[in-house]
This record gives sequence, C-alpha cells and structure tokens, in this order.
Amino acid sequence: MSARNIQRMQGFYAACTDEKQIAKVGREPLVRQLEQVAHLYPVAESPIQHGKADVAAEKKDALSTAAGKLLRNDLRTFVNYAVYPDMYDPTRNVLYIDAGSVGLPTDDYTNANATKPYEQRIGELFYILYAKEDPTAGKGPDAKLEVPKVWKDVAKEVLAFETAFAGVIAPTEVEFSPDKHFNLLSASDLAKRAPSLDLNLVLKNALPKGVKVPKEMVVASPEYFNNLNKLLETTEPKTIQLYLAWATIRKYNDLLDATHLRPIEVKPVDRNKVCADNALRALPDIVSHYFVEAIFPERARAEVEEIINAIRGIYSKSFQSYNWLDSYTRKGAIEKMKNFVQKIGYSSSGPDDSSPSSIDRFYKGLKVDGQDFFGNQVRANAFWAQVEFGKLNKKVDRMHMDMSSPIVNAYYNPQGNDINFPAGILQTPFFHIDHPEYLNFGSFGTVAGHEITHGFDDEGRKWDGIGRYKNVSGGGPSKSEEGGGG
Repeated sequence: MSARNIQRMQGFYAACTDEKQIAKVGREPLVRQLEQVAHLYPVAESPIQHGKADVAAEKKDALSTAAGKLLRNDLRTFVNYAVYPDMYDPTRNVLYIDAGSVGLPTDDYTNANATKPYEQRIGELFYILYAKEDPTAGKGPDAKLEVPKVWKDVAKEVLAFETAFAGVIAPTEVEFSPDKHFNLLSASDLAKRAPSLDLNLVLKNALPKGVKVPKEMVVASPEYFNNLNKLLETTEPKTIQLYLAWATIRKYNDLLDATHLRPIEVKPVDRNKVCADNALRALPDIVSHYFVEAIFPERARAEVEEIINAIRGIYSKSFQSYNWLDSYTRKGAIEKMKNFVQKIGYSSSGPDDSSPSSIDRFYKGLKVDGQDFFGNQVRANAFWAQVEFGKLNKKVDRMHMDMSSPIVNAYYNPQGNDINFPAGILQTPFFHIDHPEYLNFGSFGTVAGHEITHGFDDEGRKWDGIGRYKNVSGGGPSKSEEGGGG
C-alpha cells in the first residue's frame, strides 16, 4: 500500500477514535453546515435565520440552487439519484431520478408511537444546535432538556411538512417490473411537471465540473414531481427552510459526540466498530486492499474461479438436456451463460483494489484530516456524490464490483450479467484455500450456484447476455412469458 493511502486510512481512523477531540469541537461543525443552509435559502422571520434575511427574488431559483448544492454533497432533500446502465443499452450510463427523503418510514407518519418521540427529537436537536449557549454543556447524553416553545413549534412544523411530504413520496401500487419505472424524460419535461423546482438548475449545481445536465434521465415515478409541485406551491418558504435544516441535521447528527447526539435511548456503542464501519463506507477500496492483502491470496482467487467455471459448465450441459426448453430459449440460455462476467475477491477496476497506485489516483481528490472526524465524513460524502455523478461522462465499467471486499455476501447483477463474490464470503465456512477441493465445492458451490441461478429465475431471465432488458424467452423474439432462458 502506498504511503498516501496509509496516511488516509490512519488519519480517518485516528480522527474517528479521538472521542476527546470530537467532544471538544462539540456542536460547531454541524452549526456551520446549518449556517450554509440559511445562506443558500434565506428566509425572513425564520427562527433559524441569523444572517441576511431576504428571500431571493425568484423563490424557485433559490430553492433549486439550494437543493442542488446540498445534493452535490450527497444531502438528498427533494430529489434522490443514482447512475446506472441504461436497461435497454447497458453500454451507457444514465441518470436515474427518484423521490426525496423524510426521517421516518412513510407508513410511520400515521403512527403516534413513532411520531411522538420523533417530534421530541426534532425539537431537542434544533434547540441544542441553535441556542446561543449550548444547553448540553456540563450535562450527559441522557440528561433531560427543557425545550423552549419556539423549538417545540418548529418541531411541529417540520413534522407536519414531513407528514405531507411522506404522502407525496409514498409510491402508488405498480406491478413490480423494471420497465414500469423506466420513464425516460427530459429536464424540460420535468420542469413542466414541477415548475416550483427547476430540476435543470438543481442538477447544474449538483454535477461536477465537466459533466453536463443530461438531455434525458430516467424517472421512476413522473407523478411524484406533479405531486411535489403541489406541495411546494402551498408551503411557506420558512417551512421549506426548516425542512432543509432538519434534513441536514438528520444527515450529520450521528457524527457528533454522545452529548449532542441525543438518541431516543442511550445505548453503549463500540467506538472501534463504529469507526471500522465508517472507514469501510468512506474508504472502501483502501479497506478492501488491506483486507485482501491480509486474508485472500491470489491462488485462492484462482481456485474460486475454477469452481465457478465448473458449475457454469454443468449448467450449460444441463440446458442441452432439458426437453422442456425450445431451441430458441436453449440457445439464449447457453449464450447468456457464456457471457457471464465473474468478479472474485475484489474490484479490479474503478479502481483496481489490488493496485496501490490505482487506489491512490482514485482518492487523490479526497482530503483526510487526522483531527477532523466530522469534516472527513462530509468531504467523503461529497467525494462519493461526485464519483457517482462523474459516471455520466464514462462508459459502463463491467469489471467494477459495487460491494466492498470485507462484506460477507454475494450478488448477481442483471444489468451487467455479472456474478460477484467479495473476499468476505470466500472464508470459512464457505471457502478456504487449505480445505480439500470437495469441501470447497460443497460449501462455496452452493453460493455460486445460487447467484448463477438468479440469471435465469423469474426476473433474471428478462435480461440478456450483455445486460439488456430483453424478455425474449420462449419460442422466438416475442414477449412470451413462457420458457426460461435469457
């Protein structure tokens, strides 16, 4: 591992485990984030407005700019996003847009047992973060606070808005099928649906330099933007500002020390585990490199590949013998099996987790400070948001494994027709390089066979050998639901 990658890892972990320093800075890092919210979307007569208090001439522009700049840092308010391959042309990446977020599961907003403690938490956290003098000073995390009426009112207002917003987010009953959610729309189409939120301006502020707003994007639920527009048209700017502030608090509150965290129930935590989990999320390739280097030798990777190849061969022979498969479906199944991409142990691309120089180049733009736990997390969130958006300028990377190496899991990805086995699952009891071959076949073979089978189950069969959504199984290139091949 390169010296720079070691410094990144050590600095991130040192900052996370330094609880004295985290307690010393207290609420201030999150207070600064909230000041940015008020700066981006200033509202007169708001209890959280400490700076300039004039709403921009065009509310829509101010809100769209604010939502975009927050999204640039992976703070998702009215818009959620991901970049995936086009389901009909898996060689190109497209932007998928979905509904925004609230703090509770949407069904819980009608449950007083959920909303009552949630409202209490909202009030406490606004009070802690916006009071002139920190009300938690000298108190423990379980100390009760007398929340002033102004913050109780803010909590009621935020909860009322989130309750209405949850009704907008809640999906309508739609048959589960990927094509039902693949609605390719332009930014101008969406502008007509939601004139109160200029999605083109949102994305201009969210995308990294050099990445243009795509002419078309995939929208899971176009009706969401119609309903969101109605909500925004009838909501006061002050309420929207409070929601943006609360979304920021929800995003970052768990980075504060225990006194400011204010959990509903105070539970002891293993700080080392917290920091290990945080490091895995923020620096997955660096952690993966260490993990693979320590416990997954290259010869183990080769043996796993032999097992998978053997199982794939058995599947292909079986397809030849099934008399219930017509010739078209049999040919499609065999062709799909030939085109499987198998990724074993770690990601070999974007970056290559076995290569220190590849990892170093990838993380070059991420600053890590050994005394700034909060800042490290915020910068990591922004870094990964820009990595995700940056895919729009690149071709689909079929060799990238989305799951980190230490994860004990595996998956099949229909849009790449690939099977993925991180090093975490390639350990006892599933696999060990020193186990006899029959034992590895019996234990890991079930895992490999399970993931391969997903390529031909009721959903996987709808995707062809290169990852196109192309349900052509059964009797020729029709939309028949019979048969079983790719």
